[in-house]
Amino acid sequence: MRLLAASLLVSLFLLNTSATAPFEDCSCTAADGSCSASVSCGGGCIAYCPSGACRASCIKNGDAAELELGSLMMRPVTVQFDRGSSRQVASELARITARQVAFTPNNPQERFNLDAKNIPLWDVLETLSQSGKVQIGGEEFSNLQAARKALVSGERMSICIRNASVQSVVREFAGMSGLPIRVTSGDPSAVLTLSMKGVTLEEALTQVSSYTGIQISLR
Repeated sequence: MRLLAASLLVSLFLLNTSATAPFEDCSCTAADGSCSASVSCGGGCIAYCPSGACRASCIKNGDAAELELGSLMMRPVTVQFDRGSSRQVASELARITARQVAFTPNNPQERFNLDAKNIPLWDVLETLSQSGKVQIGGEEFSNLQAARKALVSGERMSICIRNASVQSVVREFAGMSGLPIRVTSGDPSAVLTLSMKGVTLEEALTQVSSYTGIQISLR
């Protein structure tokens, strides 16, 4: 009887282990060696490395993708303050985004007037960055700005995608670039794994389309 119980426990353990999502590793290095990025996720991931602005993040496929940093950057937010402190501003943004936000103004005594109604989060952070240092989700906003500049300017970079849905990839690049990237035909929930080197954002999206048969518009 004890032997049977032990066998049952082992079988259940193996069943639970096999049901656990495998960890995926994404990493890349900028062609000029200025930076590198890597991440290990219990699911999908993406990493891209333009010069001096490498970043990597986990991807939550499906509806949860709306909670990713790239998707958050596109989300309209409403933030209103009349002479609010930097701590108050950061606390409110953290509440809205469910991400850790830090705001260190150039002048610690400065008070801030904000009247942002349904404005993309990116624009709010960019406004604050003119008065100090901003971090969101542990990332320097200045690094995100550099990444956006690289994506929009057509800089060539290395890109690593592992077990991520096309929709999640599109949301990441749309949010970080500010470009109206969208899936125009095909199943956006299709999952892909792809590594690319020396590609622009447009070339990368073309390769994703070719690999999956899903049409993606950059305009």
